[in-house]
Amino acid sequence: FRSFGFGASKHAAKKLTVRYGGGVGSHALASHTCSISSASRSTRLLLRSISSTRIARNEEKGEKSAWEQLMFLAKSYPDAVQLGQGYPDYQGSSVARHAAADALVSSQALNQYSLPAGLQELRKELVGYYKRVDGIDLDEDNTTILTSGTEGLFTAVRALINEGDEALVFDPCFPWYPQMVEMAGGKVVPVGLREPDFAPNFDDIRKAISPKTKLMICNTPHNPTGHCYTKEEISELAEIARENDLWVVSDEVYENVVWDGAHHRIAQEPGMFERTIQIGSASKLFSLTGWRLGWALGPSSMISKINTIHSLTSYCAATPLQHGISVALNKEDGRFEGIPAMIEDNHNKLSAALEKIGLTPYRAGGGHFLCAGIENLKGGQGLTEMDVVERLLERCGVSVLPLSMFGCGADIQRPPAIRIAICKESETIAEAVRRLEGVDLS
Repeated sequence: FRSFGFGASKHAAKKLTVRYGGGVGSHALASHTCSISSASRSTRLLLRSISSTRIARNEEKGEKSAWEQLMFLAKSYPDAVQLGQGYPDYQGSSVARHAAADALVSSQALNQYSLPAGLQELRKELVGYYKRVDGIDLDEDNTTILTSGTEGLFTAVRALINEGDEALVFDPCFPWYPQMVEMAGGKVVPVGLREPDFAPNFDDIRKAISPKTKLMICNTPHNPTGHCYTKEEISELAEIARENDLWVVSDEVYENVVWDGAHHRIAQEPGMFERTIQIGSASKLFSLTGWRLGWALGPSSMISKINTIHSLTSYCAATPLQHGISVALNKEDGRFEGIPAMIEDNHNKLSAALEKIGLTPYRAGGGHFLCAGIENLKGGQGLTEMDVVERLLERCGVSVLPLSMFGCGADIQRPPAIRIAICKESETIAEAVRRLEGVDLS
């Protein structure tokens, strides 16, 4: 029901084809084509009748469509350097890949279901890894294995939020957070972050809290800005959570990529483990985004609830991949095959290149992304984020994203900016730097 081009009317679609069944080795059971007006009352009734109203509300907002449109725009330039979507263009963990391959070929048991909570060997290795890295004392009952960090976020929100509960979400944010809260029946209360460091403003947080506030979603290192919470910031956020009896979902999927200081965990603050669900991701930790494997850590009572939701959706993560990650965790020496150091170097080189063409890079402390303001572009007064995104594609073949697509409605004025993925091969970033040299965006 929605056209795909930028600026096209959302009422452009006029024909709906519905096919039931079909596919290789089967016959289509029925096929029906009808002409409809997507602006008509009958269409709205049709949409309402075939879907959950919560799903329909999220569809109407168009977040998914906007993301798809931007990806479509980038792919229409096949020779562009793709720095929009945050996927690595390098090989992920060789240890994990070889261990999973062995399991796929050689093991009968590791190609069948695991328990919903995950392979015991992986849960044991998670306990050992976090003890080794951060001195965290966990039991296996404090862990559950999921099909991704995204499922971890989704199940955690569903386990916590009831109809009418409020959740604090920092703006900008990973665009899935607000939709997850709303699909659970909750209300998103956005709290704006300001450039250049995008650090949390504690007065703004306290003002946003009401008697209905139940959850605060934190993310460090932060997507999209790369801000990493300091020890002082983590302590203040923990104090706010304790004072107001809030749960915290702490998205820490980029935990191993921190170059300014150390990675600080809110669950390690006094009184916070029992009110925090920490989300981790093998997809990010070991640069294997296609594997879709993550975990949730927290108090066993809440992990049990998350595991119940997980078992009713995906049931269990892919067993041979779980085995591969357990072997990788066991052998990890903290360097992650040099990838975090490469990403820091990418950040520094790309920041310098952006500054040379008049953009204002905002220094990141970690993560997979870098943001840059466009307000100081010479001759660029009045340019929008999308103007710059399109000109970078057209004039030098570099694909980025507008920062505004990561907003969730905070009442805050920020200068326009773009987000750039830096989780790429050094050669990819070098090519982007070469293309950016001397480009005129005015």
